[in-house]
Amino acid sequence: MKKCRLLYRTGLALAPLLLVAIYMVKQESRELAARVAAKTTAVQKARTRQDILKAELATLTNPARIDRLARKYLGLQDVRAEQYIRLPKHARPSGLLPPDIFDKQQDDITATTPPQPKPQP
Repeated sequence: MKKCRLLYRTGLALAPLLLVAIYMVKQESRELAARVAAKTTAVQKARTRQDILKAELATLTNPARIDRLARKYLGLQDVRAEQYIRLPKHARPSGLLPPDIFDKQQDDITATTPPQPKPQP
């Protein structure tokens, strides 16, 4: 009987401590759940922003858009045949391209210059 009383009294003494410990663990798990929810929301917002930025980058780097803006604001035009030049053999880069790339046309053609604008009176 003494053992039962001792066990009963020990249980009564430990019960409040266990209740406090359980409450603390439960409170900590709620705080962690709130932090996880906040991080999840932040990640979703960041992914949405990233998708928006990817779409914006695709729009801004669209070659057709750049071409249209270059023609409109910079006055750029397509390259004309007379703007191409053939470098003399001594001015060609060595080791950058295969040797036959320059030798497909006649070697005796010299560089040409684009036409000069006419002086205005």
